[in-house]
Parts: sequence; structure tokens; C-alpha cells
Amino acid sequence: MATKVRWKWFLLPVLGIALLAGGVVVQVQGGKPKPPPPVLYNIQYWGMPAANMAGDIRKMNNLGQVVGSYITPAGEQHAFLYDPTFVYDPTRNPNFAVDLNNVGITNIPSGMVIGTACHINDNGVIVGGLGSFPNQQAFVLDTVNSPTTLTLLPAPQGAASTSWRAERINNNGEILVGDYLATSAWDYRLYIYSYIDPNLVPGPI
Repeated sequence: MATKVRWKWFLLPVLGIALLAGGVVVQVQGGKPKPPPPVLYNIQYWGMPAANMAGDIRKMNNLGQVVGSYITPAGEQHAFLYDPTFVYDPTRNPNFAVDLNNVGITNIPSGMVIGTACHINDNGVIVGGLGSFPNQQAFVLDTVNSPTTLTLLPAPQGAASTSWRAERINNNGEILVGDYLATSAWDYRLYIYSYIDPNLVPGPI
């Protein structure tokens, strides 16, 4: 009988080592498992430039900047930017996005509005379309280096486009442009922003 007892006590540390080797570790506090730490969020509420108006969010970058479009009280579609970094106006109300037509851009073509902001990259460059479908023209807006200057993208070469809109821009400045054809179909072209010459009509890459 004494031999059996000695073997049982000898096996206890061996069993403990086996459990640790298997990764079975349970933290206890007062006899109960320790709860995970709470997840904390700083929630910022914000709305469209015109209160209580419908909006369509298209993209948020890694800086927390958000772009899209909304319907104004007059019934027009306008592009918006929500910018927690306050590039345009450090005194702006953080509870509302800003209408891109109201930030001092001086070279918007007469009779047109910035209708859709489709994308914003991590450099703060916005792309989208002037006007509204089916009469749109692609644009690029740099909110950091030239916030008051709009760059218009020429129509894709070799396509019977009736409307074209910049859909995406990556952090290298490459822009994906969709153009609406007379055949009621969409085609897509890649623009290299650094090489755009306003006097040329670039074709697909």
C-alpha cells in the first residue's frame, strides 16, 4: 500500500508539467475566470452638410476622412467631405461634413457642380465626377497641396463616352476611370495621375 501512495504523489508534478506544455492556462480571480478588458470607443456623431438630408457614403481613408454625395434642400446631388483633420477650416463644426462646392474652389466650370466624390486615398486626394449621371466629367482634388484647385481628367481616348467618372485612386496616384458608352455599357481605364498632360487625351494603360 505504501508503494502505491508514493507513485500517486510522484505523478502529480508530472501531470502539472504536461498541462502547462499543452497550453492549458486559466487565469482565475476569486475562483472565476478573469473577464476580458472592455473595448473602448470614442464615438463622433456627424451628419451631411445640410441637416436631415439623405447622403451616400462612398469611401473612408486611414485618416478618417470620408467622402460621398448627398441631396441638397434644392434637390441637387453634391459631393461632400467629412474631415476630422480639418484641412479646409480648423474652426469648422466637427458634427457636419462640408459641401465640396463651398470650400473656395475657383475653377469649377460654369454651370456645373461637384456632384460625386467616389474615393479618397490616404494622401487626402479625392476623385469623382462633376455634374450628375449621365453627364459627368472626372475630376481630381488634392485637399492637402492645392485645396482650391480642381483638375479635370480628359475623356478616355477611343471610346464614344457620354459620361466619365473617376471611381478609385490609390496611394500612388493611379486613377481608375469609368466611362459610360453610347451602347449603355461601362468601360474602365487606368490613368497615371503624375503623367497627365491637360493638352493630351490619354488612352487606356
